[in-house]
Amino acid sequence: MAKNGWRKVAETVSQAAPLLGGLIGGPVGSAAGTAVKMVAGALGVEGEPTPDVIEMALQSDPAALAKIRELEITHKTELTRLMLTAETAQIEAVNATMRAESQSEHWPQYTWRPFWGFISGAAFFVVCVFVCVLAYRAIIEQDAMAVGQIPVIIGAFTTLFTIPGAILGVSAWGRNKLKELEVQQKDQKNH
Repeated sequence: MAKNGWRKVAETVSQAAPLLGGLIGGPVGSAAGTAVKMVAGALGVEGEPTPDVIEMALQSDPAALAKIRELEITHKTELTRLMLTAETAQIEAVNATMRAESQSEHWPQYTWRPFWGFISGAAFFVVCVFVCVLAYRAIIEQDAMAVGQIPVIIGAFTTLFTIPGAILGVSAWGRNKLKELEVQQKDQKNH
């Protein structure tokens, strides 16, 4: 599959059916393949659906987006399940990587995530203390220079925290999704 071609198809499909578009534009796998086959079927595409063929069918049929929208409405439950399955697979892949890293024999490999977490927390604490000191100097000592430095420092550290923040955010999001999935599986077993 040509990744850029599918991205264009996903953008077009997303105009009418964001769930289908997200599946097509997501990671290549069974969920993306199923979504492509569903769209191809709705558009009457025969044979192996390629990005060019799907895009041509979307452009040549004025009712194509309406058909795609109807397809998403009709199969919303199945498409949601496919999306959750694809997201779960991604989370499981990340968690497998994290487990492999944690069991590594080399300390840099199994300590980099905790290192980033502790360093980011410590750096954030230091910045908060420093901003409080500047605020104190600005208010109590009436230092106009201190007031001007607060937004500069916050802006610089915001930029610096973006990368570790994103790493930690994705890691926390992945753990949260995994926990939600575990709760859902427990609920299904209990019912």
